[in-house]
Amino acid sequence: MGDIILGSPGKTVLSESGGSVSWGAGVPTGTIIGVENTTTTSIVAKSDSTFTTVISDSITVQAGSKVLINVSIPISASSDSSPAGGQILQTGTASATIMSSTEVMDEHHASSGGYFGGTFMSGVLSTAGSYTFSFQGNRLSGSHTVYFVSANPGSGSASIATMTLYEIAG
Repeated sequence: MGDIILGSPGKTVLSESGGSVSWGAGVPTGTIIGVENTTTTSIVAKSDSTFTTVISDSITVQAGSKVLINVSIPISASSDSSPAGGQILQTGTASATIMSSTEVMDEHHASSGGYFGGTFMSGVLSTAGSYTFSFQGNRLSGSHTVYFVSANPGSGSASIATMTLYEIAG
């Protein structure tokens, strides 16, 4: 198979070398060109307001790409009146705050458990390289323990949290 070239002047959309196929510089904007996924079943118990990483993953991107971040995290608390907080940070070749510190579980339903899920987009990553995206959690206030990756603190059993990173051509 040879390269696939489109347009005038021609831009390489797909390139083949030695049996390996890769995206070329002419890939259409918005195309998913890379995916990384991770899961965890490790419970993170927080009884203070400092942030601790709950789940993170890395992706190597081309210059000019963006990263779509999808997270799903079970959260509960040992009692009501202990809301949970979260933030998503980007580190690596360049650092950024993707989601500023915010409440991800309210204090009135804390002991019944639930999920925080969201989809977020990074800014344009002007430099190619490896980027790490981390969801960090804390207890915003109160005196009880908040449990990340556990939807049912009464049982002490772990649930599963996921993070998927999609490289989007810019």
